[in-house]
Amino acid sequence: MNSVDNKYKLPNVSNYIKDERLLNSINDCKLNAFISLTNKNKINNISFEDYPNCLVYGIQRSGKSNFIENIIVNILLKSTPEDSKLVIIDTKRLEYNSFNGLPYLLCPIVSDPSKSMLVLNKIVIEIQRRYDLLFESGLKTIEKYNSMMHTTNNLGLPKIIVIIDDLLDLIEYSKNETIEVISSIIQKGRQVGIYIIAATSNVSRDMMNINFINLFSNRVCFKAYSERDSRLLLNKKGAEKLGEYEYFFNSSLNIYDGKYKSYKIDDKMVIALVDYILHERSTEYDNFNLELSDNHMVEPDCSREEYDDPLYNEVVDFAIQTGKISASLIQRRFRFGYNRAARIIDLLEERGIIGGPNGSKPREVLVKLDNKSEE
Repeated sequence: MNSVDNKYKLPNVSNYIKDERLLNSINDCKLNAFISLTNKNKINNISFEDYPNCLVYGIQRSGKSNFIENIIVNILLKSTPEDSKLVIIDTKRLEYNSFNGLPYLLCPIVSDPSKSMLVLNKIVIEIQRRYDLLFESGLKTIEKYNSMMHTTNNLGLPKIIVIIDDLLDLIEYSKNETIEVISSIIQKGRQVGIYIIAATSNVSRDMMNINFINLFSNRVCFKAYSERDSRLLLNKKGAEKLGEYEYFFNSSLNIYDGKYKSYKIDDKMVIALVDYILHERSTEYDNFNLELSDNHMVEPDCSREEYDDPLYNEVVDFAIQTGKISASLIQRRFRFGYNRAARIIDLLEERGIIGGPNGSKPREVLVKLDNKSEE
């Protein structure tokens, strides 16, 4: 068990934030806040802990990346690497290079779609591990679990914030797998301190259905391509007329819903802050290895029928015996990588053995045990 390291000193916020309004706001706000300007040009905070699992939409250069940088900077200023961890998937390889190498990262910033799927699957496994820890400890919340750990001078479970930019790239690579694993993170992660922020420049119905979009209880909509996109995200028009850094916030609680302007993050400030952190703390990724073996890799445009798995029949028997199946169940039972398990799920569906996706729930097995015996 790792003991708490008290050597790390949080940055002095005033050394990096010169705007007095912003300085006071950061000092007062909770962790992981959206730091934005209201219509009256006042600083406003919306806590990400109160409003997790956020879909950030907008056309190119509308302010999405700056908005996410707001959240990252606030995490770096207000929490230690033991309190908060980041997973950043940046498929464009452009927006978040300044943050690479930070001790807050569970793994180096990921840009490859196949590795992105592996990372997201590891997050799903971590969610289940945390539920197991809570069950074994007899506690119901991560806060109580961490309090118990701290009383014995041991590390608790850090909050994990998963950032994806651009979600569309992952969906284009592997639509079903992406939607299934993100749905699982959204529906199960919050209770154990794992959240997700996904940015996208496209919400077309052929790429992501309305049920998937609705899983994100909080939506940030920067300038939209069209009135249709605005209505899809916000149930109203208007986002198509927004200016740079302006956005509408829409939440399931309807408390802070309205129009805001994202606070512009200064690049020089980010560089200075990162330099300070790297000087204070070295980075290790030992507990989040991303090495991929050949049987974890799936070519996105490879024909399903050209592929079969040497343990396919065993998976079929397992599915029929349990009456339900999912990629995560296959992984735990057969120790497969996520992509290999997801590929078998697709084969089972194509061959009529299981039904279609059912959100984050396991798939229904259509072939019954008696039918299998008759064969």
